[in-house]
Amino acid sequence: MKVLTRHYEVAGTIVKVDGFALSEVGRDLRAKGKIIRIVSLLSLPCLLLSLMQLVTASLESVARANSDLAVNPIFGMGGEDPFPADPQRPDSTVDEGAQSVAFVFGLGYRSGWASMGGETRTLAGRLCPNEEKWPDYYRKQADKRTTADGRFCRNWDTNIAFEEEMKRHRGSSLKVGIYTFARKADESNNRLYHNTPNLKATSLQNKAGYDAVINKIRSLDGSKDGRGSSPDHAWGNNLQYGLAQVYKDMADYESAQRKANPNVAPKPLYTKIIVLTHGDNKYYLQDTVKKNDKGWYEADLNQLDVDGNFVNRPETEANGYFRRNRLDARPGTAGALGVANLIRGKGAELRILGMGDWSEKMSQYGDTLKALAEATTSGKEGRYQHIDFSSKGDNDYWVTPGSYEYSDNQIVNGTLERVLRQWILEEKTISITSDWIDQDFRYVKPNVGQSINMTVAGGRSYALKTNQLGRTFVRLTGQDTAHGVTIQEQGSSGKKLSTMLANVPRCWGVNVKNGKSGELEAEPEALAVDKDGNGGFNISGQQMEDYRSIKCSMYSRPLQQAQIIKKGKVTNEQIRFEVGGYPRGKPVKFVGGARYSFTYSCADPLGQHPNTLIVEGKAQRLLENVNVAVTMAPINMGKLPVGARCAVKEKIVLPSGRPKEELNRLFTSVNKLSSQHLELEDKQNHSDKGQATSASATGVVR
Repeated sequence: MKVLTRHYEVAGTIVKVDGFALSEVGRDLRAKGKIIRIVSLLSLPCLLLSLMQLVTASLESVARANSDLAVNPIFGMGGEDPFPADPQRPDSTVDEGAQSVAFVFGLGYRSGWASMGGETRTLAGRLCPNEEKWPDYYRKQADKRTTADGRFCRNWDTNIAFEEEMKRHRGSSLKVGIYTFARKADESNNRLYHNTPNLKATSLQNKAGYDAVINKIRSLDGSKDGRGSSPDHAWGNNLQYGLAQVYKDMADYESAQRKANPNVAPKPLYTKIIVLTHGDNKYYLQDTVKKNDKGWYEADLNQLDVDGNFVNRPETEANGYFRRNRLDARPGTAGALGVANLIRGKGAELRILGMGDWSEKMSQYGDTLKALAEATTSGKEGRYQHIDFSSKGDNDYWVTPGSYEYSDNQIVNGTLERVLRQWILEEKTISITSDWIDQDFRYVKPNVGQSINMTVAGGRSYALKTNQLGRTFVRLTGQDTAHGVTIQEQGSSGKKLSTMLANVPRCWGVNVKNGKSGELEAEPEALAVDKDGNGGFNISGQQMEDYRSIKCSMYSRPLQQAQIIKKGKVTNEQIRFEVGGYPRGKPVKFVGGARYSFTYSCADPLGQHPNTLIVEGKAQRLLENVNVAVTMAPINMGKLPVGARCAVKEKIVLPSGRPKEELNRLFTSVNKLSSQHLELEDKQNHSDKGQATSASATGVVR
């Protein structure tokens, strides 16, 4: 006879893992605070219920403001390649970057207007010259294509050249700042003409930063009204003020670094400043230059606030005759030379692009620009480059006179892009990104605080540590890297290095020969993984020669502490002694309760030795001292990497001292296996004459 009121329930085995939350799975875990578990239930009509659970606690992940955080990386993930190559960081605003360049555009007079928004009288129902090669943004927007009345075309040669060059560096460790200047009098609310405000150093490593740089380039407009009209040809520039805006940002950045890290030498906000102007410096900042006993003008900035506050001084127009005098007798030029020296003192090189025919036609313009770049010094001649195109005042400058054929100039023929690329790629840098990934190679979060050693063969070694974005970098400009560079993880930080497609490192760069960006053609040589799971790789001397802005990704999976835990619960306490044992002796021991025997084993198919067991063991637990519920002592399995494959077997010995026939009258036992956020591939339950005798499960930690 079945005794239906006598109900015995055991809620079972838990493998508990402390650690982090995983990708799509992790979102549910973070939101609900759940744990991953395999559940085995022994259910009953008068029921013995035994629950076996395999549990991994949620892997802590960063909040994702962007819906495409893990699916739209800047580069990588091609074909069958499963690895995320530098997905978006949680906070792109703190991205330092291995290299930083400021572009400073002089938009006074017509050199800026002629190739950055100026109008030309060529339309007459035709396409604008070269329009078929324009990016869609310029071709499809009416205000970019034509003047306000729709009669004339507008020229965007410089904008398009810059946008094309930035595409090569998308995802690289380059940071870009963009500044504009003409006269201070042409500004209103920190905006020159109809341009947007200056863009301070912004990283191209993340989508938001790259988009901000491209949008700023597209907004650059040298026309007075924002629809194509020319500025007054007599206005000229205040190059001293243009450079001073950059210097002010550099000084503020240095001050902030010193305040945050008093004992660390500050890094410059910019490593290179590239100025585009025709050289007519007719204005300067009041009281920043003075006349000495010989009647020459010289910079007097050091007598002022060298933190950059002189930027706010009033503007003064120089006498027109000064532009034909020697360099040190022109106040506008003297002021600009003074700020150029201050910029170099902050750790940045200065390069000058003489834009348009006027920078060569007027020798004093070219002389000024060469002096600013120090291009008159032996060995530094390449710091000044002339970019030739017509900047004359009539509106037919854009096409060959008498025809609609597009005029060939050094913007259109690729010279501007080539010089920009050459100057940017002079810098030799390596950037390392270290990320946590899950068992499916999905990005989880940055590996913050990872120690990395970088050694130049035959040269210096660098002890690096990844920042809050999982990044670190080294500038190697000027160093001999002909014999290569070694990058090696250091320390044991509770991780398991991923095999990276048979342990192949992931590195990307810009090819100096063809200007194309992408993964290095020859894979870097992988180093053997040490006992702590630390890996690394070598970048060869030839790769260092062929590529710039090298950026490498390293991947780790977390190690998580795992436990098997058995839980029990009695729904009818009248049988608690029958199933949980009777108390005997002093100190009290419970005798005759149900017993459980466990065996477990795990392997890591994503590791260096996928067929080798990384953990195995046996254990027993006794159900005793049951009141309503009881949790047995945990069985520690050690640290398991995400992606480990485990098998857990349980043998059930029902309460002893009673014939099976009597037990069958009291209850029936049935095993049930279930899981949360854990993929079970093989579930087996065994019983004998209505009583569960064993259970087993295999699965992958998720």
